[in-house]
This record gives sequence, structure tokens and C-alpha cells, in this order.
Amino acid sequence: MSGGCVRQSCQEVVSGGCVRRSCQELMSGGRVRRSSQEVLSGSVRRLCQAVVSGGRVRRSCQAVVSGGFVRRSCQAVVSGGRVRRSCQAVVSGGRVRRSCQEVMSGGRVRRSCQAVNVRRSCQEVVSGSRVRRSCQEVVSGGRVRRSCQEVVSGAYVRRSCQELMSGGRVRRSSQEVLSGSVRRLCQAVVSGGRVRRSCQAVVSGGFVRRSCQAVVSGGRVRRSCQEVVSGGRVRRSCQAVVSGGRVRRSCQEVVSGGRVRRSCQEVVSGGRVRRSCQEVVSGGRVRRSCQAVVSGGRVRRSCQAVVSFGCIRRSCQEVVSGGRVRRSCQEVVSGGRVRRSCQEVVSGGRVRRSCQAVVSGGRVRRSCQEVVSGGRVRRSCQGWVSQSH
Repeated sequence: MSGGCVRQSCQEVVSGGCVRRSCQELMSGGRVRRSSQEVLSGSVRRLCQAVVSGGRVRRSCQAVVSGGFVRRSCQAVVSGGRVRRSCQAVVSGGRVRRSCQEVMSGGRVRRSCQAVNVRRSCQEVVSGSRVRRSCQEVVSGGRVRRSCQEVVSGAYVRRSCQELMSGGRVRRSSQEVLSGSVRRLCQAVVSGGRVRRSCQAVVSGGFVRRSCQAVVSGGRVRRSCQEVVSGGRVRRSCQAVVSGGRVRRSCQEVVSGGRVRRSCQEVVSGGRVRRSCQEVVSGGRVRRSCQAVVSGGRVRRSCQAVVSFGCIRRSCQEVVSGGRVRRSCQEVVSGGRVRRSCQEVVSGGRVRRSCQAVVSGGRVRRSCQEVVSGGRVRRSCQGWVSQSH
């Protein structure tokens, strides 16, 4: 045959238009084509073809069933340094059950597998020292069940996993980044903005930050903890909050150099405060202050300004319960020396005030008392000096 050489041709035909087997091999210049076909009436069982043209090689195999139904299709293409392999299994109605592909070009390798309606999809890309792997599982209707991704580039590692449910609902999300610094992030979210658990750890040089939070729908927070370390500074805070602005417990500790600051607070709904404490330590100096307020018309305030090498500078307290008011203030100097002490009690129409000034060693300079009851006023003052022998 002019312009082309036919090496081999095989054909077997059965009456009724049914072709059982057909084989053909062609050579034309640098081009080689081999094809095999097996046909049963009305449907195609198997088709294979290999084409070589210059440096390009293409192999394809296909198995087809009548009515456009394709069971399996595989293809390999080699062109220069590039290799592409693909396999596909298709079912009628446009539905694809499985599709896999591998591409190699230079130092870059890309592998991808996909199962559609879409049930599972995985992909791996290698380019130099960079590796990227991703897997995704999807169900029809836009619903995503699971998605995971890992990226490796030199010393940099990033892992990300996510699990989604339809309607924007997220069940679990995790992320981890390693690159000189370490960052871990975990989150679990339920539909409607409701967050069940969130944890985060960030390490960057000397900086460490850990954060944990548990949140329930409607702005209700059950537990929140945080720890931040930056250089010589450490900050820890814990908080527990219940819906409606109600706070059960809040604690915080800050350490910076030789300074330590601790504060705790407990609050109950309706503006009722049960306990509030604070402690500050800086060098040899300690400062403590506590406050307790109770609802229902009763107010109790307690303030104390402390403490420098055993010296208490000032302490004040106020208690209001019903119509009764009690205020007391005290100022103390180290060594047991008391400079001033005052107290005022109001109960009904009765007022009682007392002040006392004391000097160390048992020496009392002045003591005054005033009592007002109805229209009656009683004042008494006394001063004396103790004698030491």
C-alpha cells in the first residue's frame, strides 16, 4: 500500500452484523499504531490501542457496554520527560465511580484519585522538596464529610483536617503548623454558631500561647483558659461563664520578672458578687484586696491595702444590711504600731462612732466615742500615756 505499510490485519465476522474479533497493526514512517477490538452485536466489549509517534507514546484501553455504559477506561501518555496515566470507571447517566490520574513532569509528580458522586477524592503533588497531600470526601448535595491536607516544604509542615456536615455545620477542624514555630489549632463547631470546644497552642521563639475555650449556644461560655508566655512574662487566665451574663468564676495570674499578680472573682447573676480577691507580689511587697458584695439590699465591701515588709497601711470595710450600716477603717504601721482606728455603726436611728489612736509599746494618745440615739447625743474622749519603768 502506497504511503503506508500494513503488517497485520485480523478480522473474524459472524453473520448478523456481529464482529467477534478485529486486530490491526500499521507502520507509517516513524508512526506505529496497534489496535485490537472485540465486538459483540450491539455492544463493544474491549478496545485497546497503542500509538507511537516520534518520542510520544499513547496507550489506551477501553471496555464499553451497550447504551453508552462504560465500565473501565485507562490511558497512558508519554511525551518527552512527561508521563500521564489516567484510569476511569464510568456508569451510565453521567455518574463516575472512580477516576485516578498520575502526572510526572521533570521532578514534579502529581497523583489524584477521585470517586464521584463524589465519595472520595485524594491528591498528592510532589515538586522538589515540597509535598502536598490532600484528601476529600464529599457526598451529593454539597455535603462534605471529611477534608484533610498536609503540606511539607523543607522544614515547614502544615497539616489541616476538617469535617463538615451539610448546612454549614462543622463538626471538627484541626490544624497544625510546624515552621521554626509550632502552632496547633483544634476546633469543634456545631450548627447555629454553637461552639463546643476550641484549643490553640502557638509557640514562636520564646513566645508560648495556649488557649482553650468551650462555648455553648446563645453566647453561653462554660470554660475558657488561656496561658501566654512571652520572654520572662507569664499570664494565665481561667474563666467560667454561664448564660445571661452570669459569671461563676474568673481567675488570672500574671508573672513578670519578680512581680506576681493574682486575681480571682466569683459573680452570680443579678449583679450579686460573692467574692473578689486580688494579690500582688512585687519584690518584698505584698498587696491583697478582697471584696464581697451580696444582693438584696445588703452590701459588704472590704478593702485592704497591704503590706510592705510586714507593714499594713490601710484597711477599710463597709457593711450594709437592711437599715444597718457599719464602716471601719484602720491604719497600721509595722511593729504592731497602730496610728488610727475608726468605726461607725448606724442601726435604725442610732449612730455610734469611735476613734482610737495608738502608739506602739501600749501607749495610747487619744480615744473618742460618740453615740447618737434618737435626739440624745453622747460624746466621750479619753487620753492617757502609759509609764514604763
